[in-house]
Amino acid sequence: MRTCPCQPEKGSRTGTGLRQTQRVARAKIVTAVGAMRIVLSIVGLILILVGCVWFLQGVNVIRGSFMTGQIRWAVYGGIAVVVGVVVWIDTAKRRALKD
Repeated sequence: MRTCPCQPEKGSRTGTGLRQTQRVARAKIVTAVGAMRIVLSIVGLILILVGCVWFLQGVNVIRGSFMTGQIRWAVYGGIAVVVGVVVWIDTAKRRALKD
């Protein structure tokens, strides 16, 4: 006799299969979340690097581009660096909280 309709009867294989399916689904979610953290870390680092190049071109340190000497690109670069640092630190904090 079942106490709750949501629980399988004793000796029933339905509950075991359901638990296994839940474990597989949970493992896929954990894997997807881990992959997303890696992608966000890479995006943050790329934003930092590109932002540094844009900033240095905007303040006329790196020459040879249409961006050289234009303050607009220094501002864009500074914004990209700040956004990249925020994304990278946020991803690192979430990873540290998980572990």
